[in-house]
Amino acid sequence: MNVHATLAETGARPRLLMCPPRHFAVTYSINPWMDPRAWAGDGQLHADAERQWAALHEALIKAGAAVETMEPAADRPDLVFTANAAVVLDRKAVLSRFRHRERRDEEPIFAAAFAVLAQRGLLDEVSALPDGMILEGAGDCIWDPRRRLFWLGCGFRSDVAAAPILERQLGHRCLPLSLADACFYHLDTALCALPCGTVIYYPAAFTPPRPGHHRSACRAGAPHRARSRRCRTFCRQCGLHWQHDHTFELQSLAADETRGTRLCDR
Repeated sequence: MNVHATLAETGARPRLLMCPPRHFAVTYSINPWMDPRAWAGDGQLHADAERQWAALHEALIKAGAAVETMEPAADRPDLVFTANAAVVLDRKAVLSRFRHRERRDEEPIFAAAFAVLAQRGLLDEVSALPDGMILEGAGDCIWDPRRRLFWLGCGFRSDVAAAPILERQLGHRCLPLSLADACFYHLDTALCALPCGTVIYYPAAFTPPRPGHHRSACRAGAPHRARSRRCRTFCRQCGLHWQHDHTFELQSLAADETRGTRLCDR
């Protein structure tokens, strides 16, 4: 979670929110990738998660980011996915509301963490969604700095009705994209807006109109790479984390620098 989501545009130091994976595990299944049986009694998987989180934390700091950490909570394994906590732009945060009951107890924990950030002067405004509206933070709402708009994934986790709410609260256009495949349940599993203006996306994850139908410099990802498992990015120069042995080819996309760290996901 980038606490100051516009800093990549100005060259200022980005500030990120992370949560250590002390209690991370796969104890339930809310997407096709999650297999609790594979995690049952396997201490090595948790050790791998701890090691990989530490490597990511170190890589971000070495790349120049300031990293804020929040305290993990027992029986809340998905708190590590802090991008799902809120949508943040220009020192304003819109807190998330989760689709699945397994994650709803995370909401007050994230709200408390953002309240602390506001008390420290790192945020000017923290707001909640209207009752009953579902939006899973930056997992489904991706800021495109070149176009000055949000891409909003909807269908599986987030409501299309959140688009006008975000436009009103954050002051920028929010362009909904309908997700078509449960394997790509969040927008950040199928789309990345790079600072250079190129958008990388997996076409089969979307119903028409897809990202490439809009007036954008969009580049489609190869199906075998997308299906090998999801590929998410975090950008300032351009950071990339991957699963297995597949990454997107970024050399032609005008990214200033690429740094990678290997992470397992659920």
